Amino acid sequence: MKVAETKAKRSFSDWLESTMMPPIIKLGGQRHLVAVRDGFMGVIAFLIVGAFFLIIAFPPVQSWAKAVEPYIGTILIPFNLTFAIMSVYVSFGVAYHLARSYKDIDPLMAGITSTATFLILATPGKLDGTWLGTKGLFVAILVGLISVEIYRAIVKSGFVIKMPEGTPPAVTNAFIALVPQAVLVISAWLIAGVWGIILPEVISKATAGFVAAADNVFVFVGAKILAQLQWMVGIHEMTILGATYDPYMTANTMANAEAVAAGLPMPFITTNPLWVSFAHAASVTPLVIVMLLFAKSKRLKMISRLAIIPAIFCISEPTIFGVPIVFNPIMWIPFLLAGIVSMTIGWLATYFGLMSRMFIYPPWTLPAPIYAFVASGGDWRAVVVQLIAYFILGALIYYPFFKIYDKRILQEELTLEKEKEKVIE
Repeated sequence: MKVAETKAKRSFSDWLESTMMPPIIKLGGQRHLVAVRDGFMGVIAFLIVGAFFLIIAFPPVQSWAKAVEPYIGTILIPFNLTFAIMSVYVSFGVAYHLARSYKDIDPLMAGITSTATFLILATPGKLDGTWLGTKGLFVAILVGLISVEIYRAIVKSGFVIKMPEGTPPAVTNAFIALVPQAVLVISAWLIAGVWGIILPEVISKATAGFVAAADNVFVFVGAKILAQLQWMVGIHEMTILGATYDPYMTANTMANAEAVAAGLPMPFITTNPLWVSFAHAASVTPLVIVMLLFAKSKRLKMISRLAIIPAIFCISEPTIFGVPIVFNPIMWIPFLLAGIVSMTIGWLATYFGLMSRMFIYPPWTLPAPIYAFVASGGDWRAVVVQLIAYFILGALIYYPFFKIYDKRILQEELTLEKEKEKVIE
């Protein structure tokens, strides 16, 4: 019976590995998606730095808020030069990483070219910040990708200015970039300056309905289900979501922060901090706590002791690959359910006003209760909701499945010990 079960488990795992993993890995490694993901990762530091100044300008304590009120304009300068022009940085970052993946064009010049092109498309005539923040992110990504492809096509065609041998590389790359830069800048000028088409504005109006529709619990939880399915076969959740859903959540976070800075209501529920608060570390921290308290098998006891510190700081790999959850059908059900329950409660609690919308982007390694408090602008209710949804309910969901798995491992350990005793005798 046990042999047949082991064979079935192995066959299922082999099927997953041969059928599901190749297309997911291929999609996750697609150079344009990787460039978008890495381009956003490169500007996360700006979000964190800007967020700290936003906290200082709008502290959670009323007496502090009154004290800093006369200085808000000065305090928000770093915020306005990070959050408020984030699309400029993203345009450069996406182009830089895509160009670097090709290895036959200079990534620095490609990034500069993309930035110049985006600025012309987003601010024709005068430097206006309207479309340089969250509203221009989609166009910034498109410009970063398309400009590199045009740049590279022109370079490969040979229609460039070539410098003599012995010319310093920086000078050579600058002259090679001259023709592609001229083509892209003139094209952007024709679109925005001559024809009066403000591309970010056009796309913003065209996608307004989609963005509003995506800010709902079904899309939020659906993205988490996809993330958990990736983890189940050993693929990091950000392999696909990092280039698709994560930029959307990041843009929402920035839009909320800009609204707070302007004294306006926050427009979005679905944000990156909400994801981190109720789903980060792939929902394994409750499992580690359960293992630490109730494990009887030596193996899971040891894993819980090794994984508890990383889990506190939202690092999930020791648990996912140590238990393991990867290719382990027994743990798949609670792993999936814990994420769904936590995400659903977190989103609905925000929707019904049981906790504040999140607009601060703290470092993702900040321990969970503290993270939720900071991300919500100092709302203690976010901590309570997180403790209930993520930790308490998560632990209750994991417990019965963990007991079954722990019992199996304990039995295997006892059997192995008996076999060793027989060998010694």
